[in-house]
Amino acid sequence: MKLLKNIIFIFLIIAFSSCKSTFFNNGKSISQQAADYNDLIINQQIAIVGTIDILAESFKEYIPEKMDEALNNAINQTNKSIEYLNGLENFYKNSEFKDGALILFNVYKSVLEYEYKEMVEIYKLSDMEFTEEHSKKFDEFSALANYRTDIAFKEFVDIQDKFAKKYELILY
Repeated sequence: MKLLKNIIFIFLIIAFSSCKSTFFNNGKSISQQAADYNDLIINQQIAIVGTIDILAESFKEYIPEKMDEALNNAINQTNKSIEYLNGLENFYKNSEFKDGALILFNVYKSVLEYEYKEMVEIYKLSDMEFTEEHSKKFDEFSALANYRTDIAFKEFVDIQDKFAKKYELILY
């Protein structure tokens, strides 16, 4: 009888320990862990968008070297963020949020390597070379870049909202 009590006691300890490790990692609730995970991903997104904002600002200065540097910095940051996410573990075996972020980051990368690259090339033209046709092309590339990133961002926000709802996060 004492053996049976010891077995039950050990079983309860093991069961409680596995529950504790699932719901409290380093003393944090699963909601807090989810918030931390969300922050890791969003911080990478903020880093990318910050470099894209700098690139967009560089168009106002019309300095080719600054535009090239800003484009390269944005592409490099996007690659670093993609690499970071590829190394990030899934959240409790669920990859949906991370995968959604990777899709968004790869859209940013594609837009930088195509639309923004073309926009930089157009704006690097001298005043003598720059025509109304170039201005129209620039506007088309800009509209396409915005369209593509807006769609990807909206899809990512939907995925993030599901993640937040599942783990009871409040997003600001």
